[in-house]
Amino acid sequence: MHWPLRQHTSYVALLLAAVAWQACKSGGSNGSDELAGTDDWVDTSRLLEIERRVLPECLIAGRHKQKDLPAYYREANRQLSEHLDHSRQVFETASIRPYRSMTLVSGAAGIGKTFIKSRVFKKSYAAGDVFKFDIKDLYEHWQQRGLVEEKPDLYCGNTVLSHLLGLKHEQKDTRCLIEYLKAKSAAFYVIDSLDEVHPDDYLWILHQIEQFVLETEQPFIQVVLFGRGLAFHEYLQTKTADELPGYARLFVLNPPKFTTTGDLLVSNWNYDAWRYQLRWSPDGDDPVEMPLAEYQQWVAEGYPVTGKFHSVIFEANDSMNPETRSLLQDWTQKYRITIPMLQNLAGNG
Repeated sequence: MHWPLRQHTSYVALLLAAVAWQACKSGGSNGSDELAGTDDWVDTSRLLEIERRVLPECLIAGRHKQKDLPAYYREANRQLSEHLDHSRQVFETASIRPYRSMTLVSGAAGIGKTFIKSRVFKKSYAAGDVFKFDIKDLYEHWQQRGLVEEKPDLYCGNTVLSHLLGLKHEQKDTRCLIEYLKAKSAAFYVIDSLDEVHPDDYLWILHQIEQFVLETEQPFIQVVLFGRGLAFHEYLQTKTADELPGYARLFVLNPPKFTTTGDLLVSNWNYDAWRYQLRWSPDGDDPVEMPLAEYQQWVAEGYPVTGKFHSVIFEANDSMNPETRSLLQDWTQKYRITIPMLQNLAGNG
């Protein structure tokens, strides 16, 4: 499935590299196959034009616009946020019964699907109302029961580069996923990692979920499924506009939009808390996540572990230091090619 370039600007780096290589290889305008010498002039106007048309602007010095990373995602995905908020409202007020919703959320690798999955329907409901799981984890459990097996994923002839778990052929006629979902009796189902099982199973999984939503006798059902665009493409291609269930909707997950150095600080804060388990215990209690205001002060003071910040703990790493973060901030204010990379990694740092 082909995506418009402007929707996935992180891949522009590859294009820029390819054009740069071709420019150097051509040695300017002389058409020679020899590599250009260090003194030869190379026309970079095409690269600059690509930057101007496609890449986001560099960051500017300024405060952060939102209080945390989920708020940036909400701002960039208003329709999806409103759709999920509506489901919560219907559930809490019982204003529509029966209620059926099958929400497909598509996003490129690294854009933050799993990050968002962990925060969907995070509000406290009664035990059992919300059930979240990774389809890959379910497949690993089914592998132990002999329902799935490793199948070649990337291969050429007899050379297999990678495998993914996929249903055994005879299991395609079963209702094992439908029965698995029914056994949970939840109101909200949030499913991730569809793109981490074999592509041959995408259509089967989506049809099983559709059938589950259709058959259930529960008064309220909301299923949210996260995956890449390819995972939903074949399913949507099997449906005409009239055949697509009215309760099924597809959303493309947009990355958060960072425009200031303060926005970058929020992304760093989220990453450090997640990846390096940044915590502190100023009152001597159990370690907790550091508030954003204190994190900003901690960074400005050079990541100290004395005085007010004597209780700060985190995993050893090469990223949380003044030199590295200063270089990152400098690059994001000078080089537009760095900005798509920030967006692509926003869910993780």
